[in-house]
Amino acid sequence: MSRPRRTRDLERGARNRRGDGGGPGGAGPAQGTTASPGRRCGLILFILALLVRLIYVLESSAGPSFAVPVVDSADYDLLARSLLGQGEPLTSLFWQPVFYPLFLTGVYALTGSSIALAKVLQAVLGAVTCVLAYRLGMRLFDRRTGVVAGLITAFYGPLIFFEGELLATGWAALWCVLLVLLFVNAADPQRRWMALVLGVCGALSVVTRPTFLPPFVAGCVWLLMVWWRRRRDAGRTIGSAAVVLVGFLAVALPVGALRDHLYSHFGIMPASGGINFYIGNNPSAEVTVSYRPGQDWGDLLALPEQHGVTGDVWARQRFFYRQAMDYAADDPLGFAGGLGRKTLQIVNTREMPRSLDVYVFRPWSHLLSALCWRAGGFGFPFGVLLPLAVIGLVHHGRRVPVPVWLLLILYPAAVVLVFVAGRYRAPLVPVMAVPAAAGCLVLIAAVRTRNARRVLTGAAIAAAVVLAGTLPGPFLEERTNYAAELHQLVGNRLMAEDRLNESIAQYRLALERGSEQPAVHAKLAEALLRSQDYAGAIEHYRAALARRPDHAMNRFCLGLAYEAGGRLDEALEQYRQTVRLDPTLGKAWSNLGVVCQKTDRLDQAIDAYRQAARAEPGEAIIHYNLGAALAVRGDLDDAVAALRHSLRINPAQPAVRHELALALRRLGRNEEAMLELQRALRIDPSYAPARRALAEMQGAGR
Repeated sequence: MSRPRRTRDLERGARNRRGDGGGPGGAGPAQGTTASPGRRCGLILFILALLVRLIYVLESSAGPSFAVPVVDSADYDLLARSLLGQGEPLTSLFWQPVFYPLFLTGVYALTGSSIALAKVLQAVLGAVTCVLAYRLGMRLFDRRTGVVAGLITAFYGPLIFFEGELLATGWAALWCVLLVLLFVNAADPQRRWMALVLGVCGALSVVTRPTFLPPFVAGCVWLLMVWWRRRRDAGRTIGSAAVVLVGFLAVALPVGALRDHLYSHFGIMPASGGINFYIGNNPSAEVTVSYRPGQDWGDLLALPEQHGVTGDVWARQRFFYRQAMDYAADDPLGFAGGLGRKTLQIVNTREMPRSLDVYVFRPWSHLLSALCWRAGGFGFPFGVLLPLAVIGLVHHGRRVPVPVWLLLILYPAAVVLVFVAGRYRAPLVPVMAVPAAAGCLVLIAAVRTRNARRVLTGAAIAAAVVLAGTLPGPFLEERTNYAAELHQLVGNRLMAEDRLNESIAQYRLALERGSEQPAVHAKLAEALLRSQDYAGAIEHYRAALARRPDHAMNRFCLGLAYEAGGRLDEALEQYRQTVRLDPTLGKAWSNLGVVCQKTDRLDQAIDAYRQAARAEPGEAIIHYNLGAALAVRGDLDDAVAALRHSLRINPAQPAVRHELALALRRLGRNEEAMLELQRALRIDPSYAPARRALAEMQGAGR
């Protein structure tokens, strides 16, 4: 029985020497022998992967955020629309890496800003990535390995999910596998043109995710060493390196020039680099990584100003970098401990959430439910992919080319240096799928040949890897109620678009999903208040305050709801409590004055207006209210002064000019009064009170 196996081994070796196996140094498929079958496999894999992704896009369209992107997806969506002149963005173009928003802008320009078509196009991109994983597996090992690697990528649930969001993850996955292929192929002296493509794709990868910079630079150093060893020709080696550089600069220089044009700051890196580095590297990193959209994030953004740092966004980012580096220098053990915690997270079998949690979206897709799940601390599919990849790397370590090792080591290291999230790990999948496919085939062969030693070794490796990736945690980032938060974020976006009934429904779903956040009650109350459901608004503002009684703004808004519902005494009490909590809140003082005036407390109203004017001296309406109240009390000179102050802030106020005219007339300054009425009518010819007052004065003059 041994002789036939040796014969098959010799035949397989002959195929590899002809190029059929495509080992690390192989020349690829031989013309006329395997090219057509290889293409057919690639086409079938592309169709299968695309079908799977289109099914997911169709199923996920029932989810709340499919057409209402949230968090980073919302930033990209609004930024792309703003570049097409369709609204205002939440962030600037270079706040995050620039490639994806520019890509999305181009897609929107071609599709009429269709989110659905953008996701379909990204599904096509994901299918191409699966074919590239197949090609890489065939290039490094053989066709069977390539097919298995392609299938792993095609059915990898978290990657399918992120490709279906308005995020850069799909492109990052493509760059991962494409860069490895380009490095391996560019090492061949007969493929010098690959150097130019490598440089271009390297630059595109970096402006998609800066975490590609370390593996790209290290890969270029390796490539230089390979070229030198093979040629021993300094001129040709330098020439090839120059070609890579030209390709890189062909992308980097226009991107840098665009940033310089927009912000007078040349470069290709995003402005958020400093704050992201600080988030993952500070004494409270476990907490800052878990900050949610809203006040926590706003407080973090304000940190530079609190330390006296002013200037543009780049100055603020330098502040964050300095803070993180100072922490690393002052507490190296704490810094190292943080890196250790993040290393455990990146090898964790579960998908680490960041703004979005992939597991929350399973109810809207049967496909995702089958392809991505967790049981206790174990997460599928990474809990299977990682041990198989380790087995493949251990068994075939010498056959795995250096670029694969560089990517699998340096890219995760760059992520760990900042902070870990599932969407930052997902791009590794197409490359990890190749050694995982090889490891899978090793185990199958060991079982088939009854090689007990290899089976036990593989089982031991798998058990150790799975335990290391399952036992740590749950981490603080995993304890957020992301299901409730998703509905809250969708509600926020809908309310910003004045889709009040839809936003109310989302906030109610957030509460049903168990949200304990006072912000959810407050946002629901705001939507109800704007919908004139005053009783509902009062109920939910009170619920928010029951959870956080010292929240001045929520108490002020409760006062607004009471006032709008005609419950003036209760509104008065809420406004008084608000200014006790925050005496600098000018609008609370102003509303306190309005309600005091409505309830015949004129002196208290004037005192409140004066406090409001001190708190917010630039608010024209406050000075108008003060002037009108002083006029009612008969303090006409003070009333005129307050009204003129209001007009200095905003001259285009016909009501204020009318009120000023009435005060001037009572002082006997009729010419000035008529002049103010004429100015009011020039601002708004249809303003009836000014027209009547002017007619009355002119009639009295005759």
